[in-house]
Parts: sequence; C-alpha cells; structure tokens
Amino acid sequence: MLTNDILDEIHKFREDHAKAFNYDVAAMFVDWRNRQTASGRKAVTLPPKKSNQTRALHQDSEMHPTELEDEEEEKIVQRNAFA
Repeated sequence: MLTNDILDEIHKFREDHAKAFNYDVAAMFVDWRNRQTASGRKAVTLPPKKSNQTRALHQDSEMHPTELEDEEEEKIVQRNAFA
C-alpha cells in the first residue's frame, strides 16, 4: 500500500490532539473553536436550513409527517424514473 506523508501527518496530528483531550469530542471541539477565534480569521456561521418536510408541515398542517415522507419518496421515484 502506498503511503502519503501528508495524510500520515494529518492522522498523527488528529490522534495526538484526541489523546490530549482524552478522546473527549466536546473538549476537542472547544479547543478547535478557541483555535479558530485565536487565528483572527473571519468565520461564517450559517443558520440551519429547514428541510422540505419542515416547510411542508408549516404550509399544510393537516398532513401527517409520514404522509409527507410518502409523497416525497414518490417524487424522488418519479424523478429517478426520468433520469
């Protein structure tokens, strides 16, 4: 198998970083956020997108979510049939 020095370095950094925080993902995330802030670079935080299902529920509150899923699935099947 071929080795890639760059990927090996990335994997080593990630492993060392995880070990430093005892593999606690929440603590690692806090550290990443702190590093991002300290870097001085601008970061964009986008609001979460609403799914089509959520929009449809707000537009037509009479429908049950499983009915929406069935309708969405049918639309996907129809689109794929013509692809």
